[in-house]
Amino acid sequence: MNSQLRKKSTLKDYRVQKGLTQQMVANIVGISTSHYSNIENNNRGINYKIAKRLAACYSISIENIFRCSETKN
Repeated sequence: MNSQLRKKSTLKDYRVQKGLTQQMVANIVGISTSHYSNIENNNRGINYKIAKRLAACYSISIENIFRCSETKN
């Protein structure tokens, strides 16, 4: 009945797969840890410049970054 719905990957999923902490990602991207935490938890929007850096950090497309960071409804 429930034919294997695919869970949407989150920024946290990508970060954990890479074995990184929030602090490590924040340092790589050039933002504060609290700023990154807010992005990862969808409490803050993301601009193109940061999305591009995150995409490079996680080796994924920038489109996936924006999909992951869609705000909560």
